[in-house]
Amino acid sequence: MEQKLKEIFLDILEMDLSELDSRWDDAAVWDSLTRVNILFVIEEEFDILFDEEELKELTTPKALADAVVRKGVAE
Repeated sequence: MEQKLKEIFLDILEMDLSELDSRWDDAAVWDSLTRVNILFVIEEEFDILFDEEELKELTTPKALADAVVRKGVAE
């Protein structure tokens, strides 16, 4: 599951894996439009939905990955 998430991030953010890994906990990785795009793709890919309160907390790739796991998506 984490690999699939990273593939989504890499595709949308147009960065390489080493850059993503080094910025995994960095809120400055994306702008608001890119964040919405990533959230949409992840919701579609894993058939999950985030509510408004959750969305406020999803400020880094790591936070988003952790939230996907909390939604019950298997590793």
